[in-house]
Amino acid sequence: KMKVHRRGRFPAPSRGTGYGGGEKRPMNRSLTKSVRQFMDRMVQSPLVRRLSRWVNCLFAAHNPSMFSAYASNLNAILERDASLQRNFTNSVFALITVNVGPRTVTDPHRDRANRAPGWCPVSAFGNFDPTQGGQMVLDELKLIIDFPAGTTIFIPSAIVTHSNTAIAAGETRYSLTQYT
Repeated sequence: KMKVHRRGRFPAPSRGTGYGGGEKRPMNRSLTKSVRQFMDRMVQSPLVRRLSRWVNCLFAAHNPSMFSAYASNLNAILERDASLQRNFTNSVFALITVNVGPRTVTDPHRDRANRAPGWCPVSAFGNFDPTQGGQMVLDELKLIIDFPAGTTIFIPSAIVTHSNTAIAAGETRYSLTQYT
């Protein structure tokens, strides 16, 4: 079902533990039964689990102090409340969003609920020509980056306005983000 939200015009379900939007404490995202089943399948998918492990390894290698802070914070929150869910066993990211598409092209936005100086990995998928569309646009940095399917970029999504360029008719593009 097509959804219109501040990031664009495509379904974008999320899963995990969040705090914001009026909650008084960290809570699991509230999902309808069908969306919960879809997101459960996503986080149980061997491909998505491998992607999460790889992203966490990259994060730990390239920013060990931030990785450690993410891990400590998430572990402390989860230890205080056993009802809160972790998406992946060894992930330091509290939430995951799947931009379902099939033509995920994001409008310029900042993810203001994410950790301000934090890194947010965005992974692209689909069948599109990355030299002609689907590029990552980082407004304040004045960058337009070719962003082919199968790649991941880490961005400070709360403080840098970001979007994607349009893709051609008949092409598909999806993305998966992990964040805190």
